[in-house]
Amino acid sequence: MIDAQLHALLRLQKLDLTLLQLKKEAKHIPERKEQLDQRSAHAKGRLEAAKAALRAREAQIKELENAIEAVQARINRYKNQQMEVKTNESYKALEHEIAQCGEEISALEDQELELMETLDGLKADVRKAEGEVENAQTAIDGECKLLDERLDVVREQFGELKARREDMAAEVDAELLKKYFGHLSSKQDAYVVPVRQQTCGGCHMKLTPQILHDVNAMTRLTHCNYCSRLLYDPALLDG
Repeated sequence: MIDAQLHALLRLQKLDLTLLQLKKEAKHIPERKEQLDQRSAHAKGRLEAAKAALRAREAQIKELENAIEAVQARINRYKNQQMEVKTNESYKALEHEIAQCGEEISALEDQELELMETLDGLKADVRKAEGEVENAQTAIDGECKLLDERLDVVREQFGELKARREDMAAEVDAELLKKYFGHLSSKQDAYVVPVRQQTCGGCHMKLTPQILHDVNAMTRLTHCNYCSRLLYDPALLDG
C-alpha cells in the first residue's frame, strides 16, 4: 500500500513539476519578447539621434550659406552704388564696405568648411545606425518567430498533461493529496524526495537514525523532521 501510494504520488509529482516548468516558460516568453522590443526601440532611438545630429548640422550649414548670400547681396548693392556716386570719397567709402564684406564672407566660408568636414562622419553614423537597426530587427524577428512557435508547443503540452492530471490524482489518498497540494502551492517544488547519503533530498539536512529506519521499513509514510517533505528510498522503489 505504501509502495503504491509513493509510486502514484511520484507520477503525479513528475507531471505537476513539468506543468510548473511549462507555466514558467510560458510566462518567460512574453517577457523575453518585451526585452526584444526594447532592444529594437533602443536601436531605432540611436538611429533617430544620428539622423537628428545630421539634420542639425545641415541646418547650420544652410544658415551659413544664407548668411553668405546676404553678405554677397550687400556687396552687389555697394558696387551698384559705386557707379552712381559723384565723389572719390564716397567711392572709397563703398570700397571699404565691400572689403569688409569680403572678410565677413571669408570668415563665414571658413565656418562652413569646418562644418562640412564633419558631414561625412555624421552620414557614416546614420548608415551605421541603419545597419544596426536592420541587423537587430532581423535577429529579433527570427527569435520572436521561434518564441511564438515554442509558446504554441508549450500550450499544447500543458493542455495534454493537464487532461491526465485528474485521473492521476485520483490514485492518491485524499489526505496525502491535500498535504501534497499544500506543499506544491506554497513551495512550487518537490514534495516527495529521495533519501541520499542519509540526508533529505529536499532540504539536504542529515536525517535521524529513526527516520532512516522508518524510510527503509516502508511500513508507513515517513516525513523529514526538518522540512516535512515525504521521504522515500529510491533503491526500494521499482522504476
